[in-house]
Amino acid sequence: NKSGGACQDLHIHDVDYVISVFGLVLESIADKQKSEQKKENPPKLYDLTTLQREANRIFGYTAKQTLEYAQSLYEKKLLTYPRTDSHFLTADMEETATVLVHLAAKIPPFDTCSNFYPLVSLTISDKDVTDHHAIIPTMEIEKTNLKLLPVGERNLLLLVCCKLLCAVANPHIYDVVTATFECGGYDFTVKGKSDFVEGWQEIHRIFRSSLKEQPDDDAPTRDFPDFTEGQTFHDVKVTICERFTAPPKPYTEDTLLSAMETAGKEDMPEDAERKGLGTPATRAAIIEKLVAAGFVERKGKSLIPTKDGKDTHVDEEGEYWRVFPFIENSLCLQKAESPEEFRQSAIAFGRFQHMLSDFPAHTLFETIPDFHNTRARYQQLAEAVAKDPVGRVAEVQEELEFLMDVQ
Repeated sequence: NKSGGACQDLHIHDVDYVISVFGLVLESIADKQKSEQKKENPPKLYDLTTLQREANRIFGYTAKQTLEYAQSLYEKKLLTYPRTDSHFLTADMEETATVLVHLAAKIPPFDTCSNFYPLVSLTISDKDVTDHHAIIPTMEIEKTNLKLLPVGERNLLLLVCCKLLCAVANPHIYDVVTATFECGGYDFTVKGKSDFVEGWQEIHRIFRSSLKEQPDDDAPTRDFPDFTEGQTFHDVKVTICERFTAPPKPYTEDTLLSAMETAGKEDMPEDAERKGLGTPATRAAIIEKLVAAGFVERKGKSLIPTKDGKDTHVDEEGEYWRVFPFIENSLCLQKAESPEEFRQSAIAFGRFQHMLSDFPAHTLFETIPDFHNTRARYQQLAEAVAKDPVGRVAEVQEELEFLMDVQ
């Protein structure tokens, strides 16, 4: 099979026989091919939860960060009210939405998209709007230099503009092709798709390609090759692959928000006003409370439950150990031994600086005053030893002598 698609599994116990047959045949014949045209409608506009989910998936932002960025954009009059669970606009907003679409289409990178007639009516539904309509940009984007916004706010505003344009664009129409190949007396099936009308996916693709760092979920796509029934492929390469099942992936804020949104949905009556855990406005706070209480820790985008919900471990002798996340395939260097190690260190430091580019530095404070002031710390120790408020000095004489010897 040279089509680049995914073959169906072949279960044969005699591996040597398989290798001998395929090694001798060395050709594959396209036996059957069928094509089915499918349509993928444009996505809906953002409510807060879907905005938080996609911002986590694409940029790695936490739900709390996304809400803070959205709130700041709202206060700057660049974004509509963010705490909403609606995906639609009201009928009286249709004209405004049309103007906004044209304004958003002029913003890079969307100014490189193909021209299309916006189907704004797709975003209108009075009955589906609750207290607040879906999240969209405002007219202020026309007179605002987006480059002057903090990185996090700019990314979020562009994400909302992208969704607005996608929501009013043409459907994505593509052909799903299923082909069967005969090789060595066995049939292999491969599936693939080829775009017929790219539609709203073009806007989505252009936005994703404009990002400095590509999201983890952006898997490379392959074009399905052209072939005809009865066509023979010579010198087919054959490999036998060993595959293992993987355990379920840990939650990310994206997948956890989705689970919170639908939790208990089957047990709720159809006419229930609210379903799931929390509301769009409170789910970020719920996650932050779990992290702050030590029940969950962040590891990259993943949310990892801690042992007993704590960041300490007590061994069999009753000793307490501080628990830190283990980073696989990591290497800590005391000093760089080669130019390449210097280079890799510089790249890592640059990435770290980039991640901090929109960090709200004004929120930092000194947790323990003079923590790194060794002279002051020794003075505090001497005062504590002199007072001995809880009567422990006699128990730690060895440790005190060591500290006094190395000061």
